[in-house]
Amino acid sequence: MVGPVEGYQVFSLNNEENVHIIGKTKLPEKYLAVSDVLCLPSYREGFGTVVIEAAAMGVPTIGTDIVGLRDAIVSESTGILVKLQDLNELVQAIEKLIIDREYCKNLGMEAYKRCLSAFKADDMSELVAEEYRNLLGR
Repeated sequence: MVGPVEGYQVFSLNNEENVHIIGKTKLPEKYLAVSDVLCLPSYREGFGTVVIEAAAMGVPTIGTDIVGLRDAIVSESTGILVKLQDLNELVQAIEKLIIDREYCKNLGMEAYKRCLSAFKADDMSELVAEEYRNLLGR
């Protein structure tokens, strides 16, 4: 687990052999590069840039079906979307990707392809600039 853990119930994971609780880091990409899946059960996201960063590395994402993540994850194609606050569905999605390694790998490949085609840096920068121009009435 990478990121702040204060306030999260991670105590049950401490004794798991394959779970490492890293906490905050200035180099999250280092951990993403060796990850099989990104799990982002967020309550709110502006867009989910980390999902696109994971996709650029061929890592699929399990995320909650909320605005922002819904735009970054194509469920059952580039990752899996689960219902907000549905722990059972989240666990099932994690187990699915742990058990079916080929499926997990395919999601990662599709995420990578989508990242290359839909989220080119120049295109994204132009869309942001266009939005600002629209907001300013230009």
